[in-house]
Formats: sequence, C-alpha cells, structure tokens
Amino acid sequence: ALCDSAIRNTLCFRVTGPCILPQFIKEQLKPVVHTEEQFLFICHLVGPFLQRFYAERTRCLLEFVVDLYEILEKVDKACEHLFHMDSISDFLYHIKYMFVGDGVKAEVDKIIFNLRPALKLRLRFISQRGKEETPQPSQ
Repeated sequence: ALCDSAIRNTLCFRVTGPCILPQFIKEQLKPVVHTEEQFLFICHLVGPFLQRFYAERTRCLLEFVVDLYEILEKVDKACEHLFHMDSISDFLYHIKYMFVGDGVKAEVDKIIFNLRPALKLRLRFISQRGKEETPQPSQ
C-alpha cells in the first residue's frame, strides 16, 4: 500500500508530462513481471489513469494497452494456473470498450491467439480471430 501511494502521488508520474508511467512500465516493470499478482498490481496501478490518458495522450494509451497484453502473454506462459482470469478479462474489456476500441486490434489479435484456451475463450469478443479458433464451451 505504501508503494502504491508513493507511486500515485509522485510528481514524476503525473499524466500531463510526457508518457512517463507507460514508459516506466514498459522499460522497468515489463521485463520483471512474471506472476499473476504482479500483473494485477500493474492493472491496479494504471486503472485510475486510463481516462486521463484517453483524454490527453491517446497514442500513449494505445501503446500501453499493447504492452499490457504482451505482459499478460508472458504471465500466461509463466504461470501454471491463472486464478483471476475473469477479473483480468473484465479489465481488458473495459479498456477496449471505453478507451481503445479497435485501435489496437491487429496487435492484440496476435497476442490473444497465443494465450491458453481458457483465457482465449474469455477474450473471444476482443479478438475475432480468437473467437473463430477457440473451441466453444459444451452445453
């Protein structure tokens, strides 16, 4: 909690400057994130800033969303089981429908295609490619 509070209130992470937070995540955190908990912390860290990125730095938001999916792909490969797939999927759907739309569709489709089937199934409406190649749940 202390780390979270310090990061959110530090002047160097204000959105009004250059895209410092996405750059920090891409260069410093992305290489070291290997667990689901670390990924969820990143989502928790950036969630409150998404609206401001959308309003003030749309290009940075688009690049960051692709980085977020790349981190998820790495975590998906590193973890035997993901316990919070539904929460992660909900967050990614929120980002898609509230902020980026189809702006990163081509990049995200490639990443979703490489995810485990259970996660692919949950993200099937973000990626039409994933929807076509994901087995449908049995009824």
